[in-house]
Amino acid sequence: MPSVRDIRRRIRSVDNTAKVTNAMS
Repeated sequence: MPSVRDIRRRIRSVDNTAKVTNAMS
């Protein structure tokens, strides 16, 4: 079971990916 820290890191990376995608398009 992933730790809360890993989950938060994953959510943050997904957020960053969405921002980069929006900036490029």
